[in-house]
Amino acid sequence: MLEMIPKNCLSLIPFKPEALSSWSEDSDLLKYLMNLLNKDNGSIHIKRRRVPLDYSCYARKQFDCGHKEHVQMAKQFYHNASVKGCAPVPGNNAEWIPEFMDDKNFGLMAKYHVAWSSTIEEILSEGACFSFAHALESESDLDCSILLASNLYYKQALQGLKNFLECILIELFFCDNSSAFDAWKANAYKVPPFRGKDGILKHLQMSCILSSDLEKVGTNLLNGLDVHLAESRLINSGVFNETWAGLLFHYGKFTAWTTYFARSVEFAIHVLKTTMDIWQKKFFGQPTRFEGRTWEPFDDFDNRERGFTETENRTLICRRCGHRMVSI
Repeated sequence: MLEMIPKNCLSLIPFKPEALSSWSEDSDLLKYLMNLLNKDNGSIHIKRRRVPLDYSCYARKQFDCGHKEHVQMAKQFYHNASVKGCAPVPGNNAEWIPEFMDDKNFGLMAKYHVAWSSTIEEILSEGACFSFAHALESESDLDCSILLASNLYYKQALQGLKNFLECILIELFFCDNSSAFDAWKANAYKVPPFRGKDGILKHLQMSCILSSDLEKVGTNLLNGLDVHLAESRLINSGVFNETWAGLLFHYGKFTAWTTYFARSVEFAIHVLKTTMDIWQKKFFGQPTRFEGRTWEPFDDFDNRERGFTETENRTLICRRCGHRMVSI
């Protein structure tokens, strides 16, 4: 079975903190993209010969486009940090603002953002996705978190990362609980808590879906992101001790956000791989490429096989709606 997220991708994370100005051909992010796109048994038939597919050029294009996108983003971060207003009597509370292009923490966030966007794009392009809604929502959650952080709303940016983690975990939970997923799609399901002895994380661990180590990582991340109402995380922190200076850039809060961003996406890649592996094995068995709607269980399909030249094709016909999809 073709892995949508190959194991050799996981071996490259965590990524090395590296400023955007230092990205190069030796980047671990580029290697991740190469491994993601150049899967071991990807090939096509040309004149009765099986020819391996090579997506190296596309991996480099994604790397270059991701770099350019975040160079512009770095400029926006600097601009917003420079022009935000202060309280009437700010005192000397304004902090030095770094060149984000040369900041390793910003560069690390950018790596994980590119890695996640490219991974989701690859899954969607293959149609090999358990829930399109959750895949798209995860990207929106990260984009929202970045937008909020760029405007100095660090507490809200962390809350966006919490939403992102919950989105990824509930997708895995639904992948193993089709009846719950059907009820959720009908707006007739109350999502259980994510933490605690009866929470989703513990359920996934007790069901041997998540390892104990991943369960602990997920719990610690959610615990860390759940203290957004602490005084120190308020956007207007310092009112009571008269150190509040308005909406200003805080490097400590910025780096805390980039750290949580990196750790959250790293964890999410592991969870997403687990989801994809379960989904492919449970619903489709062995096919390597998919087209069309993909979330109905395999038992809801009629299976027809036929050959065209050297390539055998499997056509799956949904018994619910009549939709057809072809796997190669």
